Amino acid sequence: MGESIKKDISEVKQSLCELSLAFFKAGYTGGTQSTINRQTPEVLDALMDYAASCGSLSQYITLRATKLSEGHYRTYRHQRSDDFLEGIRSHAAFDANEWHRAVKAYLPGSERSEIAKIGGFYNRVDDTINLPADSTFGNALHEAVHRISGGMARGRFGHYLNEGITQLFADIILNDIGLPAATGHNYGSNLADARLLVTGAGGIDLVARAYFQGSNDAIQQIFVLLGLIPNVQTVRAVREADLLAAIRRQGHVPNP
Repeated sequence: MGESIKKDISEVKQSLCELSLAFFKAGYTGGTQSTINRQTPEVLDALMDYAASCGSLSQYITLRATKLSEGHYRTYRHQRSDDFLEGIRSHAAFDANEWHRAVKAYLPGSERSEIAKIGGFYNRVDDTINLPADSTFGNALHEAVHRISGGMARGRFGHYLNEGITQLFADIILNDIGLPAATGHNYGSNLADARLLVTGAGGIDLVARAYFQGSNDAIQQIFVLLGLIPNVQTVRAVREADLLAAIRRQGHVPNP
């Protein structure tokens, strides 16, 4: 490829990056704790376009999902007073809440106390992000990051750690455009352990390859570095408890 063509491609990419960032800034109306609105799907689309093409994680993001604004984003009515679980009347209001019904359908058999903790979810079956209408932009971004993950990491690392990794990458995406990490979420301990995983893996590379690309080789390398398997050829299921113990041990963090 000639140098002039490379230069043209680079200039086009730069223009697209600037355009995505401009679209994001035009619709972004507050911090990550601001409530989502009608513009949120388009704003997230612009941010995820930037992350996939221009951000520090772009080399790892291989799944180019269709636009959220093209029918892959749903919100549900939610009254926070319906979250209270004291008394029969409260149970009736809880069960009638549109958001609670959506979570119940997604996670059948869940207790009310479990449903009340869910702030959003990504349904891989129908490729949709689902949120209560009073959710925050930070929560919406977290679910958008789930959507471009490969899925393998959750199966090998477990739900708890996968949530922490998702929040870690959401924060990196925000930092790439000059915004601070998200606050007000419930992933504090998950995020702390995800950071320990990155340390144990020798940096972000293996974790990003495992999360975004579903690289089993990267996961095996991580397990070797953490002393959970002797070599990458060893096929062995690693329990979530053992993985967490290994990363906390190398991080000198006592088990809770």
